[in-house]
Amino acid sequence: MKNSKRLQRTFSVLICLMTVFGSFEQPSSIERQKDPYKWMFGLGWNVVNDNEEKLPNLIDVNGSWNYLYFPTRLTFNKYVRKGWSVEGALAYNQYSSNKIVNDSTGRKGSFIAGDFSAKYSFWRFMKGARRFDPYLSSGLGITYRQPLEAPLTLTANLSAGMNFFFSRRWGVNVQVTGKMAVVPDIYVSRYDYFQYAVGLVYKKQASKKPDHFNRRKHPWVHQKVKFKRRNT
Repeated sequence: MKNSKRLQRTFSVLICLMTVFGSFEQPSSIERQKDPYKWMFGLGWNVVNDNEEKLPNLIDVNGSWNYLYFPTRLTFNKYVRKGWSVEGALAYNQYSSNKIVNDSTGRKGSFIAGDFSAKYSFWRFMKGARRFDPYLSSGLGITYRQPLEAPLTLTANLSAGMNFFFSRRWGVNVQVTGKMAVVPDIYVSRYDYFQYAVGLVYKKQASKKPDHFNRRKHPWVHQKVKFKRRNT
């Protein structure tokens, strides 16, 4: 119950931050910046912490982190405008019987999660540090956890993360997501959990805007004007 209340407070704080920055009036210098990318794709690893314990125990790697050694998470992101984008993610994992799951050990089985979220990036404010792209995101997800009594869970998600680009197209992503169960239980839920992710991202640059000042639209620019001398 304490873990659920803390998670709800975290959700409230992050929602307030997204609302403030999303509605912030942009300076004209920021408005003139071109879109940082068109599409962004990611491949990486995810860690599931489903121990139903207090927040200070989120870094209990040996006791409650479930992960696999091969890549287990795919993401695709579409940039919209003014720092906003939409993202979808699909993750797979396995619960280990020697890890704590819902305050007990001996549970093992598959984990599959699909999420869809709206993301707000602070890249536009990072003057002189364009390699760093911190962001917040919020959305919904559905999770299948084989060891639990109710395997399917609908969740409300909030994430905080960072992209670090070491080239124009390639970067590293790190993200922490809190997932609060909506179905089958809410408020006092033993189905809340945290998911961490790290991986590589690749962004497809936005295409250059076409030159609308062309011959078809403004034919008079390319035509020579001839004047006839009037006979007197």
